[in-house]
Amino acid sequence: MSFDDREMTADKYDTTNIDEIGFAAIPDTIKKAITLSELENSGVNLISMDGQNPATGSPQLKEDRKKELDALDKEFKEKRDACFNLKGRQMAACLFEIKPLYDKAQDLRSGRGPGKTKLVLTWRLFVEGPRGRKDFWADKNGKLNEKSF
Repeated sequence: MSFDDREMTADKYDTTNIDEIGFAAIPDTIKKAITLSELENSGVNLISMDGQNPATGSPQLKEDRKKELDALDKEFKEKRDACFNLKGRQMAACLFEIKPLYDKAQDLRSGRGPGKTKLVLTWRLFVEGPRGRKDFWADKNGKLNEKSF
């Protein structure tokens, strides 16, 4: 794909082969999302598919990331507090040594940096009824994250 002089090619962007998308699962995924929404007289009025963080479609990945972040934060705070007990250059050197821990946590939070999170194709289903709306996420094969957003 091209926009003006910008080439958007698969080697530069995360793409999914169209044959890898479970289009046949759409009807069952829609039914499940409607049931889970518990909204009366509801239906799915839109399904979008785009690149998202893998944790969006998987609650387990989200929990695992939270545990890893909590552990990094705890380790960083403990080491930072130990640094604050030092004086002068020793404190500065200590804080400099623990900066990679802080950076790793920030990268994990934002999905950037050396361990950058690769985006994956994710479905978003918008379930709407007369009294509300709930959004659900599913992976490229229609496996639904049962928690609405």
